[in-house]
Amino acid sequence: MTVREVYQFGLMERRKAKAPSFHLEEFNYLLYKGIQEYCNTRYAQFAINQQLSDDLQSLVRTANISFTYPVDESGLITGAYTGGFTDPTVGVSTGSRYGSNFLKFKAPDNYWHMLGSHVTAATTADYKCYPAGTTNQETSKRLTQNVANGIINNDFLKPAFNRPYHSFVDALAGGVKPDLMYFVGPSSRFRLTEVAIDFLKDPERVALTETQRDLPLDTSETMEFPDYVCNEIIKRMVTLELEVASDPRLQSFMGVNASIK
Repeated sequence: MTVREVYQFGLMERRKAKAPSFHLEEFNYLLYKGIQEYCNTRYAQFAINQQLSDDLQSLVRTANISFTYPVDESGLITGAYTGGFTDPTVGVSTGSRYGSNFLKFKAPDNYWHMLGSHVTAATTADYKCYPAGTTNQETSKRLTQNVANGIINNDFLKPAFNRPYHSFVDALAGGVKPDLMYFVGPSSRFRLTEVAIDFLKDPERVALTETQRDLPLDTSETMEFPDYVCNEIIKRMVTLELEVASDPRLQSFMGVNASIK
């Protein structure tokens, strides 16, 4: 389904296809607001069942970031994204917190919501039954504030190469996307080598122009969602417009379209 088709179907739902009063600025705003509203609702229920996962499948991405360590401690650690987001030069900062060192780096530019991540880490010195150089892959856990305060003095919960954590902090320099922090224990014992991040990307911001609306041939963008999701977005967009206009059809429109979910 294209953006112009969404516009035309929205006019049909409003019963004004022959005398449109849906200004393009209004349509573009309400369409994107409807997309955001739909995606936020579905994300809150994501993975409850296959249907809800399929609804946002077009937004699911995986990005891998690998880290390069300097030869000596005076150098800087660098990162590089590949996969669903590519960025060959990612700045990495380091520090220590909660009894562990951490690596902090920017989230992918198209990042919207985290679904999960897998961490590859290695031992740099002998650790328990693991000799130096042992690598391990584990799913990282989100380090919330209440958990963070309880792991400092708990050896069974402290970050380690086989027990990684991740958290989110405000981006440097006023960035909109958050920075990601990963904890795998003290750097004298462990080293983070790679992270695979599963996330939902930002929904595309689509817009219809006057030229695209008036041309005989439809040259507008194709929506990134399947048609059944587009129908739900149209329903939400029209609902928003009817509410703004205080249209008495709002109550009946919602009842008639209750099956569109």
